[in-house]
Amino acid sequence: MTGRSPTPTRDRAEERGFSLIETVVAAGIVAGAFTALAQVFALSIAHSVAARDASAAMVLAAQKMEQLRGLIPGVDLNEGGTLASSVDGFADYLDQAGDSLGVAGSVPSGTVYVRRWSVAALPSKPDLLVIRVLVTKPAPEAVVDAATLVTLRARRAP
Repeated sequence: MTGRSPTPTRDRAEERGFSLIETVVAAGIVAGAFTALAQVFALSIAHSVAARDASAAMVLAAQKMEQLRGLIPGVDLNEGGTLASSVDGFADYLDQAGDSLGVAGSVPSGTVYVRRWSVAALPSKPDLLVIRVLVTKPAPEAVVDAATLVTLRARRAP
């Protein structure tokens, strides 16, 4: 027997595992992936909210359009109004549920949507009325029109 210990020696090349630099690089890649995923998640939430608001605005515009189409021209349905600003008798303010908070004038607190409509004779055919309805967010949120509907209606019954 020799004076050596029976434990074998190992080369550094044979050692298994990850180095510190490999671990740091892997952690950086994972952190970058989570950051990108969080941004995609936030963007999807923003688009979902915008789609919900646009759908609600379209429903509110369709409700007003149906109401206006059911009125009698010259009796219940008067010409006038503009989509550019709130005119008395041609605008109302709505809450999140679509309930009216008031008409024209100043914007009441709790207003989520502003609904404006106009009724005008078609220049080339005066027997036809052009009815327009716009539903949007109150300023300064009103960057883009949420919903606009346009239809034609005969002045007289056929």
